[in-house]
Amino acid sequence: MLDNNFLGGRYDDRELAEYTKVLRNSAPITLPKLHSKGDYKAWKSEVPLHFEPRTLGDITYGGERYDEDLGLRRQKYAEWYSARKTKAFSALALSLSVDLRSTFKVDELRDDMEAASVLWEAITKHFEAGDGINPDYLLRELMMRMLQPNEKVDAYAEDIELKVTKLRQAKGDFADWQQASLLLPNSVRVFPDLTREYANWLNSHDRKTLKLTTVLQRLRAAEHQRQQLESQAQPASRATAQVAHVTSEHQDKGRKRSKQQRKHNKGVQDKKARTNCGNCGGDGHWWLECTETTGKPLKPELERRK
Repeated sequence: MLDNNFLGGRYDDRELAEYTKVLRNSAPITLPKLHSKGDYKAWKSEVPLHFEPRTLGDITYGGERYDEDLGLRRQKYAEWYSARKTKAFSALALSLSVDLRSTFKVDELRDDMEAASVLWEAITKHFEAGDGINPDYLLRELMMRMLQPNEKVDAYAEDIELKVTKLRQAKGDFADWQQASLLLPNSVRVFPDLTREYANWLNSHDRKTLKLTTVLQRLRAAEHQRQQLESQAQPASRATAQVAHVTSEHQDKGRKRSKQQRKHNKGVQDKKARTNCGNCGGDGHWWLECTETTGKPLKPELERRK
């Protein structure tokens, strides 16, 4: 095990690289399948038999955790810890039933350096709380549920209600006022102004007086207002785009005319340069410009042609 309290760790980079290579090349760990509480005792007793020889127990159910500072300084340490995390987490996750993987949100955990320890804690609490349901886990899941930017308020409220029901069925206490006071702060990503208003309200009110129906009305009103602002902004955006398009067209036409004019003027100058004056025989001007250019009067026959 790497001693995180000792700066630089117990192993040098060469040793860490060797341990990482061996771990990555080793066969996957196969644990007994875990579907229900009846499988849990045998499953838990077998995990250490696979994890201890590979120093995986320390980062799963032991006290070792990833040292971010050390990981930044020593790449080999970061790679070694990541390889151990991946091996342990994969073994735990693959042993779970599809329903349990969904319950423990396995897909959301996999990239976390502490994924193995987090998943282990969730599994053990889930099955050791009695009847296979852990109120602490359900409460933590409930408290972490945030309203997402593209989520409807009603869908969010229904999901919260479902989680509260599960928590109460697991003999976890959660009053209506707690549910109401959870909805507002957990909507901060979408309605920050409403969340700040709620924080100010708490300065002079008891949160236990908050009504769930009132909170839902406020959230729905905020959602409706946002939808109206978005619908009003769309025509303005289209008008701005149209103006920009017309302006661009005019600019393109103006640039095209200027280019054509410059091309025409250049052609005239080139033609002048190649032409002999019919009045004086000089180059670079026409006979109509001869008097102005050279001061010589026009010949009588040219004068008549003017």
